[in-house]
Amino acid sequence: MNVVLLMVLALSVGPVLIAAGIRFLPMRGTVRPVGRAAVLTLVAGLVPAIGAVLSLFGSWIPLIPLNPDLGWRAATPLVLGVIAVLLLMVPPPRARARGAATLSRRRIAQFAPKQWIWTVVVLACLVLGTTIAAGAASTPDEFGHYTMYWTSMGTSSFGTHIYGWHFSTPSLITLAVLLAGVFAALFLITAAPWNDDIETDAAVRRLRATNILRVATGVVLIHLSVILQSLGGTAALRGGSVTSELGTVAMGTSFAALAPALTWSGIAAFVIGLTACFITALTAIPARRVAATTRS
Repeated sequence: MNVVLLMVLALSVGPVLIAAGIRFLPMRGTVRPVGRAAVLTLVAGLVPAIGAVLSLFGSWIPLIPLNPDLGWRAATPLVLGVIAVLLLMVPPPRARARGAATLSRRRIAQFAPKQWIWTVVVLACLVLGTTIAAGAASTPDEFGHYTMYWTSMGTSSFGTHIYGWHFSTPSLITLAVLLAGVFAALFLITAAPWNDDIETDAAVRRLRATNILRVATGVVLIHLSVILQSLGGTAALRGGSVTSELGTVAMGTSFAALAPALTWSGIAAFVIGLTACFITALTAIPARRVAATTRS
């Protein structure tokens, strides 16, 4: 149990330290939300992070007797991501512009970094491809749910659970809702009227758009980590068959060689995703600025 708790602490506290280092060093000169927006940003980053930790490790923590099934563990980060996006979508208090309005055409790319948009899109495609592959390999269990993976050798066969259609369908629906929410939020940020201070308003919009894409990236990575670690466990399954000619023959899955890569990729995705969520939360906390000095 002590080893398990140490692993939980390492995978949970590590991303916090990494996020703090990124937020208060490279990002310390960025604008931050204030008032209600700061509170919502803090909550939006912490909700999916804490929820993901409890969903994945709750059954290992004595004081939190959670034991969710694979479908619940996979969908939880995405559901919490939708909540986070809705919180970040709430506009900050707005000072109405006086005088002439700025009529220049605005585009989402002015406020949302393209690299973050492409990151979300690529990760969503990766999740979709992995889900389809796992679903295609799944077979029905005794209840008709596509949750099983079987492998055979001769007349012997053995099976285990896999991230099949029964587990993945709710997550696919939630992923679609999340992506729709993300791009709706980006559109609303772009379309909102300017404040009096256009330069500051533009910086705040860029931060809000980046935070939305960052938290979406984080929850999709955490969701992907559940899939990869589940497939890693399925790939590592071993069985045996007793034959009259060869005695006991060991059997494994057709993708057994990928088990270590799947497991470690899942751990890496979890750490990176959790770090992204914590960075989002920490953008609500002011960082000390370093005054620039000039030499004559």
